[in-house]
Amino acid sequence: MTTNYGNLPQTNLEGDDVVIVLRPKKKDGVWTGLYDIIQSVVEPSTLAGKDAYSVAFTGLLMALLPQYLSEDEDFNDHYIEYIFAEHADLVEQLLEKHNLVKDMLQGFTGKLH
Repeated sequence: MTTNYGNLPQTNLEGDDVVIVLRPKKKDGVWTGLYDIIQSVVEPSTLAGKDAYSVAFTGLLMALLPQYLSEDEDFNDHYIEYIFAEHADLVEQLLEKHNLVKDMLQGFTGKLH
């Protein structure tokens, strides 16, 4: 599995890629705190049966995670702790990119809701 964050070069999508779009909902140009989440499998598909299902279902799990986290505060806390512990480098890059390092040092927990 490859995990990247930052300004990546344009990526050419390939058949069987699963694309998840996280679209912030805005009202009068201001984010409402909500998202539209769109999942799609890029055509042409070369996978079939269980293989196609497995890839698409993994994408579905990823796409529905924000909704689940908003509904289960204990799991949300556990998941954020996991991300901070196991992927600290990615969290640090994200905080630096958005100038939140100072906020983090002052007690920002990573939660936005």
